[in-house]
Amino acid sequence: MSGLPSRTEPWRVGVAAAALQVAAGAVAWVCVAGASLSGGRAGAIAFAGAALSATAILLFARIRGRRAAAAALLAAELIEASVDRASAGHGAGGAIGRPHDGEIDERPPAPRIEAPAEVAVVVASARDAIETIRTRLVELEHLVREQQSIFASMGAGLLAIDPEQRILSVNRSAASMLGVDPDRVRGKLVQQAARHAGLNRFVGEASAAEGPTDGEFVVERSGQARITVQAASEPLRDAAGERSGLLISLSDVTQLRRLETLRSDFAANVSHELRTPITNIKGYVETMLQVGVDDRDQAMRFLEIVRRNAQQLGAIIEDLLALARLEQPGSREALEPIETELRAIVDRATEDLTPAAQAKGIVLRIEVPASLRACVTPSLVQQAIANLVSNAITYSPPQSTVQIRGEERPDGMVGVAVVDRGPGIAAHHLPRIFERFYRIDRARSREHGGTGLGLAIVKHIAQVQGGRVEVESRLGAGSTFRLVLPTVEAAMAQVAG
Repeated sequence: MSGLPSRTEPWRVGVAAAALQVAAGAVAWVCVAGASLSGGRAGAIAFAGAALSATAILLFARIRGRRAAAAALLAAELIEASVDRASAGHGAGGAIGRPHDGEIDERPPAPRIEAPAEVAVVVASARDAIETIRTRLVELEHLVREQQSIFASMGAGLLAIDPEQRILSVNRSAASMLGVDPDRVRGKLVQQAARHAGLNRFVGEASAAEGPTDGEFVVERSGQARITVQAASEPLRDAAGERSGLLISLSDVTQLRRLETLRSDFAANVSHELRTPITNIKGYVETMLQVGVDDRDQAMRFLEIVRRNAQQLGAIIEDLLALARLEQPGSREALEPIETELRAIVDRATEDLTPAAQAKGIVLRIEVPASLRACVTPSLVQQAIANLVSNAITYSPPQSTVQIRGEERPDGMVGVAVVDRGPGIAAHHLPRIFERFYRIDRARSREHGGTGLGLAIVKHIAQVQGGRVEVESRLGAGSTFRLVLPTVEAAMAQVAG
């Protein structure tokens, strides 16, 4: 956790400043050694070297953040230049006080003084030290950039705060969850940057705790859907092991919580749907055992009720098994779709439903051109269309029309739309209409013998075929259910994609 970037990055400043001080000390050794040999000239060089070293360190100390390493390299270059000057001054006499071009120098030439081996060794050592510092600083900057890139690219949200609950750093995922700008909130209090009561409460509890904490809260974002966030915190510690803040990880668990709710609802609905026919069967059998079967008409009536409930129970189990098969991993890959005329599939799907439609005086009007073709598994698509037409017959008023029409779509897909003149569906029911066991009117649905799984099966069949199902409906204006299926070209594009 010590590798996380902070607002001022003081650890990086300290390391580089210490390194520069070592280099400045090397320069001082060079200058002192030179001064002992060359008097005033080397003294001037020593003064210049010391000034350059001090200037470099001050320059570095004034610069913070992402430019710290660049400043350190600049300072190292200045120090190296001072070393070069000091070295050159010992190897070439008369560098200071030399006459200009065209002038006659009447002074006697200064004696050439050779620098002893010790000075050369010190100069070489200083240069090696500076080069090592330069290499280390480049490596350090590369490491920091790498850590910043990893921190920013993580799928999980990460939020680092100091002991005063000011934001040290926040990655893109956390910023997206909280609806904040990661560049603008750095240095601000969490309570100022993200005005979410749940987050603020969690930060307060985590700051007061000695060890790791976890929690969950809801985030309301302006203009966006609310999300459920799971949070976990770990103390941040410095090099000495002292607590220096908190690292908070954030995960969007909205979809997970929704799936858990659906699972819970599914279990409750299955229990209810199975319990109803089982209870009826049990009740009528017990009644027959108590009163006997002497009254043939009554016994036959009871047995018919038992038979009807047994059929309902079997239908629910068959639909559950069909859903389980459709949801198995790799179910789509196991299918072998072929190019098929949709008119032929529609004719087979409506053939068995014609008697039920005639019993209510409903006309099934098929408007699917023979040229309309899709790349599908015919048996599954037939089941999906049959479910849609059966629902349309069930909920349409007597002496009405159910229309089944084929459509070519601009997205390269084809569709089969089933249009009824039923009571319609309220808008708030539409997002959940394809959920298992979801019923708009439970009593009426059970009265008609539905399992509550028909539309869920249609949705899953559409998905394994590479298509989708859509619905349009208004109260009092009927409903249109549309099965969208891929053509050969669309199916090939899906495989290639």
